[in-house]
Amino acid sequence: MHLILHICKKDVRRLWWAILATWLLLAALAQQDRWRADVIVGSAEGWLNLLLPLAWCCLIALAVHEEAPADDREFWLTRPYRWQTLLASKLLFAALFIHVPGLIADACILALRGFQPLAYLPELLEKQVMVAAVLTVPAMALAALFASIAQFMLAALVILGAAAYLSGVTQLYSPYLPPDWARYAVAGFVVSAAGFALLPLQYARRRTIPARAAGAAAAVLAGLLLAYLPANFTDRVNAMLHPAPGNIAIRISPSRHFPFPMQQFAPWTYAGIPLAVSGLAAPADFQTARVDVELVGPDGQRYDSAKPGLSPDQLSNSFWGYIERTPDYYLLLRLPSSVWGRLKNGKVRIKGTITLWFQRAGQTEWMPLLGTPRMVAGVGLCSGNIGPPFNMIEDAGLKILCESPAPFPARTALRIWQPQTGHSWTPGLTDGMYRQFGVKGSWLSPLNRRDSQIPIEDPATAARLARPDTMTRELLQNARMAITPYQTTGWAVVDFDFRDVKLGDYVKSPAH
Repeated sequence: MHLILHICKKDVRRLWWAILATWLLLAALAQQDRWRADVIVGSAEGWLNLLLPLAWCCLIALAVHEEAPADDREFWLTRPYRWQTLLASKLLFAALFIHVPGLIADACILALRGFQPLAYLPELLEKQVMVAAVLTVPAMALAALFASIAQFMLAALVILGAAAYLSGVTQLYSPYLPPDWARYAVAGFVVSAAGFALLPLQYARRRTIPARAAGAAAAVLAGLLLAYLPANFTDRVNAMLHPAPGNIAIRISPSRHFPFPMQQFAPWTYAGIPLAVSGLAAPADFQTARVDVELVGPDGQRYDSAKPGLSPDQLSNSFWGYIERTPDYYLLLRLPSSVWGRLKNGKVRIKGTITLWFQRAGQTEWMPLLGTPRMVAGVGLCSGNIGPPFNMIEDAGLKILCESPAPFPARTALRIWQPQTGHSWTPGLTDGMYRQFGVKGSWLSPLNRRDSQIPIEDPATAARLARPDTMTRELLQNARMAITPYQTTGWAVVDFDFRDVKLGDYVKSPAH
């Protein structure tokens, strides 16, 4: 232990300037996060969420390269201490000057935002374990594979850039459905497992070339899983880990053979096929998280529903499949003219899968719309306030913000009610990702945030619109809001295969 501390103190004396630089970046990020009362991340905080991990990687590499395992001319090879001692000193360095300051910064942010840090200690420690698994240990293993900082930085930038590209351009995001965490968990597991395996192996054996090959293979595998792991596979993993009760089946409803109530708009044709869901163990609240459909024409030609990453030519020959509820369930197919022209006169086969996402409503909490933030069980600290307008044509903007160190429930229902007039609004709480552009990540924040932004119209505009959902300052006086968390109770992936379907029977005539 004495030798471990001795090596660590030597690294501190030589790298104090780099340690101080990372602490300054961490303090700047904490200051931005502490004052942010919004879901949308500002440019400064977004850049700091990118630069701080890079600075941590550089600090780790500098510490590792004080005694580089990839070099056979290092002084430590002639000294009487074991590789386990050297590796332990580097891990201690990372813990003391990356994870401990990060934990303190997160605790300060929580305290300044109105939370008790000790009450959320498991969440704070879980975040540090996640940072160690996907950043600290893999960065240390990568640094151990190269003999110079320049080589390490080039490799790190390539890996981080590829990860950002693959996660950004190959995924579609919906603010109303849960993120595909299984995909990120699988890719992250590959990266962390490679880091935990290669780090001690390189220190013990110093087989640099085979270790580099194994590291490159792990990075490529993680990227392929992140980009191309079928969404249906991750849905089935969720259904296996959290199965929904009952033997669920989906079929075409025999008693409702009428078209989906939607007018047709060129160049698309909408076919609405009524569905019946059976096999539920009990009445349940569920949503459709994903629909994957394939059409087989009379001539055997196959048409796949549109997916992320398709080229324009592929999209022109693809269709879109949805599940709509009005209030009955419909499989809604939006067919381009090139596909509809081939299928409208014959019988087709419709097959695929539907992912059902089951939830259970929690306790509803009523609170004043405007005023002091209040803690809502299962959600977090919530408040509403009237601020500047969101654009130039509105009188003001109503923002309802909820934040919590714990993960948010899968879905959160929000209702605003004016008891004197009976007016009611039901906006949703979202995490704002669909409204963000540029470098706006906040993955280092200890807080999860959800909000709802509702425009407030001036009285003249409200009178002109004459809509019951138009919101004005007068209607918000003495208004109250109700927040209901919905916890996920299970998942189900249901296969369906409808044969000999004549799509023309489910198409409403175009409007004239």
